[in-house]
Amino acid sequence: MLTSHYRRLDWHHWFEGAGLPSQSIEGDEFPSSILTYRAAQEGLGVAIGQPFLVAEEIAAGQLVPIFQPIERDLGLFVIWTRYANARVRGFIKWLAAEVERTDGGRPANVTEPLIEQA
Repeated sequence: MLTSHYRRLDWHHWFEGAGLPSQSIEGDEFPSSILTYRAAQEGLGVAIGQPFLVAEEIAAGQLVPIFQPIERDLGLFVIWTRYANARVRGFIKWLAAEVERTDGGRPANVTEPLIEQA
């Protein structure tokens, strides 16, 4: 099995999400996801990939998904100061709209920064 240095727990999460006991992972580790995907393309093993990062390779037949994706309850966060100017707030609104557009219409959870009470 192929793993990425920064995503080395992905196989354990996959086993867990599939309802299987976690296995000891043996195989090659690469310094980045991109190199891990490239190794899979070259036939060096099986890799776990983020579907949106390998969509073109899958469409071109360079990579073949063998299992359904497993959803994980993880999130990415944008953090900004309560003093953000109009350009920063505009960027955050645009980013939230892009998340909704590309995530199946699921709304981005955007909240105003907490303001300390005096």
